[in-house]
Amino acid sequence: MFKKFFLLISMFCWLPAQSLNFRPSPVAVRQSLMLSQPANIYDTSDIKINNSVDLFTGQSKSLTLYSITIEGSSIFTDENVLELAEKMIGQEITTADLETLAQKLTELYHKKGYIFCSVYVPFQPLKHGTIRLKAVEQSIIKTSFRWINMPSHEDIKKQINDLKKKSPFNIRDLEPIIATVRQKAGLSISFTLKDIHEDGRTGGELIAIVSKQGITHKVGVANTMPESLGNWVARGDVQFNSLFGIEDQLKVFGAVYPTHKFNHLMHYGSEFSVPINKIGTKFFMFADLLRDQPDLRSQGLALARGRLKTYGGGFEQGLSLKHNVQGNVRFVIDRKNFSERTISNQGLQRDIQQKNLAFRLMSHFEMANQKYGDTIIDTGYHHGLKGDHSYQRGTDQRGALAFRKLTASARHIYNIDDTWAVVGSMRGQYALNKPLLMERFFYGGAPFSFANPIGILVGDSGVQGKVEIRYGISVDEFLKKMTFYSYLETGKVWNRGLKPQVERTDTLSGMGVGIRGLMKWGLSAFLEYGIPSKQHVDQNKIKNQIYSGLTLSNKEP
Repeated sequence: MFKKFFLLISMFCWLPAQSLNFRPSPVAVRQSLMLSQPANIYDTSDIKINNSVDLFTGQSKSLTLYSITIEGSSIFTDENVLELAEKMIGQEITTADLETLAQKLTELYHKKGYIFCSVYVPFQPLKHGTIRLKAVEQSIIKTSFRWINMPSHEDIKKQINDLKKKSPFNIRDLEPIIATVRQKAGLSISFTLKDIHEDGRTGGELIAIVSKQGITHKVGVANTMPESLGNWVARGDVQFNSLFGIEDQLKVFGAVYPTHKFNHLMHYGSEFSVPINKIGTKFFMFADLLRDQPDLRSQGLALARGRLKTYGGGFEQGLSLKHNVQGNVRFVIDRKNFSERTISNQGLQRDIQQKNLAFRLMSHFEMANQKYGDTIIDTGYHHGLKGDHSYQRGTDQRGALAFRKLTASARHIYNIDDTWAVVGSMRGQYALNKPLLMERFFYGGAPFSFANPIGILVGDSGVQGKVEIRYGISVDEFLKKMTFYSYLETGKVWNRGLKPQVERTDTLSGMGVGIRGLMKWGLSAFLEYGIPSKQHVDQNKIKNQIYSGLTLSNKEP
């Protein structure tokens, strides 16, 4: 029944798809790479064979292929080409078959990131069953820049200009540039790549757009589950970039529940981070406060009051494992101070005080794959420190001060085509021993500490999963995108009880359909109809309900 810690825990180990990210990692500033033209234009179609004809006579011609070589390639060898053409060796083929083989090699170049490379069949006599392919490997021959809300940045400019020395150019050569930009507070970068012919040379042009936002914000109101239990909640966060001119970041967030019976509940806090070296290491510190004073007279309580204070700090190391895998690891030490007091109408009193120091090792990674979709993975190990700095007093002293638990979450977006997409997400917690009240797993409700809200599960360990199907279409300049969606969600928690061998489980499921709209000026809205498929174990009924929300943001989606 101590529910108000769900929001705090989710800030460390869960990035929900539809909620505001009050404490985003640096890699949440997504970088975009846009190809201005389809990949198959990077060939030399003006000199490629378009018909199945002999190159000398112009007549239809076939031959038996015995050997094939490639010229001008630093990526593929003759052995690679022979392996690819294995089924063609000893067979009768036409020049169209050779064209298909050259196109396959061009596609392999592009899959490996060499987008300005191509393979073609050069002019040659078709005799003796030996064929020669020609590779054209090109590099960046021109760069241009756009600086938005900032002067020219020489370090970034030099790195981009140095790409002209890379031959052949690979899309992964942009990785160090993206890493440099991500270390700069408030900066974002996007690239446009296209092929050009200039001054007798053929190659690629790279257009870099670098922008800086001094302040980014995201504010909104919603009554969706699980954040507000079907009642309105107003939430927002503001991020100040380079406030002191040292690539620092200051994040401030807050949430109030104006229409809920928990009419005095508020949650607010801040985080400050600053880089300490040039390899992506940051020092950060944070503090937040969750307090409530609900009106629960209808449930027989004359007084109910609670407060949770959290403060701490640590180090964060940004990581770039591949051109499409970015992330960070965090080492955190925090202290929590929790107090709760309730008095019933009959005079029964409940008084709890807990203080605990803990360290946490967490990781966050984002992986982008053009074929298989985007994936976000978070993991964490949390360990309480027992000693003079940690204690629990009062009427309820269950849970270990030296608690140990593992947390993990994952989210994957698979785009079937330009309109259809499937989104799957999971999160869970496994407690190695019985955790304190403020370290338990919460699912299906807001972080309230008093009176079990309808449809919330709390346990020592738990798991939650969700599958969502989306159909999105572009509409016009004002309504940029409209998405119809349907989801199925379920969650389960485990409670060990007073005896280690006693274990109880609770399960909660639901489904829903809705529509989201992304509009001009960073405005977004949703309308959803939620349908429960299983009642809560304590027989509190969950009703079908319409949920809605509105958000305004200048952050990248």
